[in-house]
Amino acid sequence: MTNSNQQLTLYYPCVVQILDQFVQTISVEFWIQNPINDKWNLVVLKDGDSSSMSGYTYATAPRKMAYINEEYLSIEAFLQAKKEEGVDYPIRHKRTYLTVKGAASHKLFWTWTNPQTNKIERIHWHPLAIKAKASEDDQTDYSNITPVKIVNGKLITLEKENLPSNRAAFSEFLADREENLRLALEALKSPNPDAALELLAIMEEISKDCFYASWIMGNGYNLASILKSWDGTSNVNYGGGEITQQQLALMRVLSELSQGWWFWDEDQDTGVIFQS
Repeated sequence: MTNSNQQLTLYYPCVVQILDQFVQTISVEFWIQNPINDKWNLVVLKDGDSSSMSGYTYATAPRKMAYINEEYLSIEAFLQAKKEEGVDYPIRHKRTYLTVKGAASHKLFWTWTNPQTNKIERIHWHPLAIKAKASEDDQTDYSNITPVKIVNGKLITLEKENLPSNRAAFSEFLADREENLRLALEALKSPNPDAALELLAIMEEISKDCFYASWIMGNGYNLASILKSWDGTSNVNYGGGEITQQQLALMRVLSELSQGWWFWDEDQDTGVIFQS
C-alpha cells in the first residue's frame, strides 16, 4: 500500500436479530481512492460482502486486505482493474463513524415497523428524523418510525418528545457528499476523529441556534474565547440566543478528546478546518 492512495475506513452502527434477541453490532466499509481516475473504490471483504460484515474482528486491516491479496497480485493491480469504476464521494449517511469505538458508542436507533405484522423491517440511524418534520428536500414519510433503544436484547420504545441529542457533522443530501469527504479527512487529523466531528456538530448547532447560520464569521474564535472564560455553571448569551451549560461542558470534553478545535479556513476559504 503506497502513501499516494488515500484510504477511508467507515463504520456504521447496526442491529441484527438473532431469534428473538436484538444485538447491536457494527458494519464496516473500506474505501481507497484510485489515482488513475480519482474515484473511490470499495474494497470487498473476503466473503464478498463489505457492507454487511459485523463485529470487531472484521475491523482490522489484514482482514480487509486479504481479499485483494488473493484476487489481485497487488493493490496497484486492483486499482488498474477498477479504473473505470468507483464513486466520487463515499460518505453517504449522517451517522457514519471513523472509528470502531465511535460506532459502538451509538446507542439510539429508530425502528420502522410494519403496521400489519408489527415486525421489525429496518433499524437505522437517521438522526433527528422523527424529532422534526421532514425538510422540503426530504420527502420521506417518518410518521411510522418509532424510536427505540436496546436493553438486554429487547427493543424498548422511547418517547419522541424526550429523545437525547443525536448530532452529526455529515449530511444525508447528495449535494453535500463532497463536503462530507472533506470533513472526514479533516477529522482524521485528530487522534479521535469521531470526537472532532461531534465537536464540529455542536459548534454548528450553536451557530444555527444563535445566528441562524451554520457557521457565523468568527464562530471558532468566538466559541474558543467563551469556553476559556466560562465559569462552568451557567448558560452564556451568544448572538440572538444562548449556549447551554450542557453544550459548553460537552465542547470542553470533546476538545480535550480530539485535541483540537475547528476554525474557518481563512487562507483557502474552503470551509472549516481542524487544527490541533
